[in-house]
Amino acid sequence: MRFAILDTTNKVTSIIDIDSNKLEFYKKSLKREIIPVDDNIKVGFHKHNDIFINPNEALNVAPTIESKMEMFKQERDRLFKETAWIRERHKDRVEAKIDDPTWQEWLKYWEELRTMPNKKGFDVNNYTFPKQPK
Repeated sequence: MRFAILDTTNKVTSIIDIDSNKLEFYKKSLKREIIPVDDNIKVGFHKHNDIFINPNEALNVAPTIESKMEMFKQERDRLFKETAWIRERHKDRVEAKIDDPTWQEWLKYWEELRTMPNKKGFDVNNYTFPKQPK
């Protein structure tokens, strides 16, 4: 019988032909997931849920709305982290009683970032992040 050996990322690293009665021995000795497969599955394929995906064909798959939204959130989180130092600088200025003239602009910027996906007409296929204050 034909089996695929998967690594921790669910990538097929090997294909082996063994008797099904030896399967438990291989699972214990290799400490990897080993599952029965047909002749269409090749080394390098990825298992996602119960489907094997050929990475060469996966490039032709259009991203889903969910994956686009996830990419949006990752970029938005990056923008928040990139500007975190401004909050720290503001705290220092407040403690030193130094005026921070751009603080209100930064608050507006962060609020726009936070509320972007909740605004009417937000399109995950076509959006522009707000410009950072200078």
